[in-house]
Amino acid sequence: MLIHNQLIARFFLKTSMNTLFSLSPMTMPFYRAYKAKQGSFFVVSSTFDLPILVKISSTASQDYIVYPSIFVLAPRTAQEICVSLTLKEELKPHEDHRYSVDAFPLEQGAYASLSTDPSLQPTALRVYWNTHYSDACRKGRLFTQKFTVPFVDGAPPTTVQKLARNVPAEILDSKDLDTELGNISHKKARYIAEKASLLHAIQLQQGKIDLLKNTISRDEAEILRFNKEIDGIQKRLKELSNHDAFSKYIIGTRLELRVVHYILAIFTGLICGRLLRKF
Repeated sequence: MLIHNQLIARFFLKTSMNTLFSLSPMTMPFYRAYKAKQGSFFVVSSTFDLPILVKISSTASQDYIVYPSIFVLAPRTAQEICVSLTLKEELKPHEDHRYSVDAFPLEQGAYASLSTDPSLQPTALRVYWNTHYSDACRKGRLFTQKFTVPFVDGAPPTTVQKLARNVPAEILDSKDLDTELGNISHKKARYIAEKASLLHAIQLQQGKIDLLKNTISRDEAEILRFNKEIDGIQKRLKELSNHDAFSKYIIGTRLELRVVHYILAIFTGLICGRLLRKF
């Protein structure tokens, strides 16, 4: 925090009051005699190396609706501002309206909380602004630029009227703008959280599926190995079976030869006996 404040102080010593942000001209002028809704845009660009809180106001705030009227601007980024105006009566040539853009730098902790929690905006931004505005003025950290709103005589061209009509009425003309934006931001944050939870659950299920696939692949490899081993065993058994049959054949042949030998010996003995008797 101390280092952050030192950076802010050091930056203020080196820069002028016009270096915190810059403003683009309005894209289209307003028309003095046109009492219907008119619309225009301008851009606020940060020239600061730290985040800033920006607030936009007008001298005729009852006629203007500015969106967004208060916002956090990150370093070296830009924000487009939509301005809607409905004149209640024709402006005299010498009359003019002015708008003011004020900003002061945010502390690091405040920027983290205000920029990451969308449900806090924009009500929390106004609360923070009102709380720290006096302190920013006292320390010379408030930057202000005031501009005259451009008005021209006559009626606007059809392109300007079309632009004004196309500005969403529910955004620019809603009296409960903060409430609606807060609800939308809260729903968005909830949907993002639900999406993250679903993605996490999907990743877990995908992990389980991948594990099952790996297990199945490993089992299939084991089955193939077992099948090869079974084929080898069957081949070996067949070889052994053939060898056993051959062995039996040899043994049987030997037995048959021995029987023949015994029979021949008996016949030989008988013949010899008869011959001996004759002699």
